Amino acid sequence: MPYFFGIKTPLLEIRELQETANQISNLALPIQPVSPDSLHITILYIGKKLPKRDVLTRIESELLKIGEIKLKITNKLEIFPSLSKPRALVLKVEDKYGKLREIRNILLNMLRQHNVTIEDRFLHDFNPHITIGHIRAKLTYVEAIEILDSIRVDIPDIELNVRYIELIDSTGGTYNVICRLLTLPQTLDQDTL
Repeated sequence: MPYFFGIKTPLLEIRELQETANQISNLALPIQPVSPDSLHITILYIGKKLPKRDVLTRIESELLKIGEIKLKITNKLEIFPSLSKPRALVLKVEDKYGKLREIRNILLNMLRQHNVTIEDRFLHDFNPHITIGHIRAKLTYVEAIEILDSIRVDIPDIELNVRYIELIDSTGGTYNVICRLLTLPQTLDQDTL
């Protein structure tokens, strides 16, 4: 079972993201669009072993020092991980205050301290994004650029304030939130979003 830490839930509320994912399915491109209910920002891919509850509790106690995460989802399409190795079509996520990187470092350190194996292939290359579609053919550099030129993302930049990260199970292509870890202490008058 592939597990990862990320942010999924608030993205389901953004209609423009869903429309962008749907738009790709109407184009004759070698891209398989992501189901709108699978939209997410990956912070750290763990792999097949789920961290124990006590480890998650310790991680959350560290995350509570982070505070609110302020992100901007842009309309800048990119090919991930690069134009020379195209695997996914993504929207860039700007993290002006570096909170996602800080959270990633906390996760890496805490999981290593508790001997949890991390299977993230991009351990040293963190690039916050939302995958809109998976590229299902071998493309040349020129073909990858042509794909970027052929798709228009007609959404405004979207500001997003989040007070948590989620542990997500992506077994079978469905993305189910297992638990939510707060980054800002919750008060009685505050929703968890």
